[in-house]
Amino acid sequence: MTSGAGSTAINTGTINIGSGSQGIFLKNSTSLTGLSNNGGITSTGQGSVGLFASNVSRVENLGSGNINLLHDKSIGIYAENTPVIDNSGTIAVGDSVDINNPAIGIFAYNSPGTVITNNGAITSGIKSLGIYGDSTTINQNGILNIGDTGVGIYATNSTVNLNTGSVFNMGTNGAVGVYGISTNVINNGNLNTGSSNYGFILKGGTFINGIGTNSTTGTD
Repeated sequence: MTSGAGSTAINTGTINIGSGSQGIFLKNSTSLTGLSNNGGITSTGQGSVGLFASNVSRVENLGSGNINLLHDKSIGIYAENTPVIDNSGTIAVGDSVDINNPAIGIFAYNSPGTVITNNGAITSGIKSLGIYGDSTTINQNGILNIGDTGVGIYATNSTVNLNTGSVFNMGTNGAVGVYGISTNVINNGNLNTGSSNYGFILKGGTFINGIGTNSTTGTD
């Protein structure tokens, strides 16, 4: 753990953490570097957090960054009051017992105006979430691997941009690509929802399907 205006936290090695623990914790930093991971963070215990940022300028999981949290209620990147969240590496979180209290790949809490960008790969298990944002902008350019009955992106009062090259690999049994509440969704990617799933569930907001997109659904 580190804190203070000029503080930074950078990992290029390997960190193994237990249940209810954080791999790296940075608080109250105005440094432009912020919190970054270019190494490995692994946990086999539940309720663990890979990168924990509170009131920090930015948090990022870089290209060689690998956050692998295998159990329930784990969060790959937790960011509070942090304006920039970037993932260019890999994040994996495990299965969840309760979809109302799930494991989450990227979780922006109390961060209005935050920009979340996924250029890497996020894998979420059964009943888990890939990305959660409230009053944020989410730029999805990479890969989302969604578990059975899970959700790729859950957003409220936000803007979700599914850009060219965005990939969703869906689970089964009612998995959802994007679940938006009062959220504007702009789709310029190709979304294959498979069978017994949902591409988009929207309650309020707007939906724009871009020119040249070719999204498909299976049966049921």
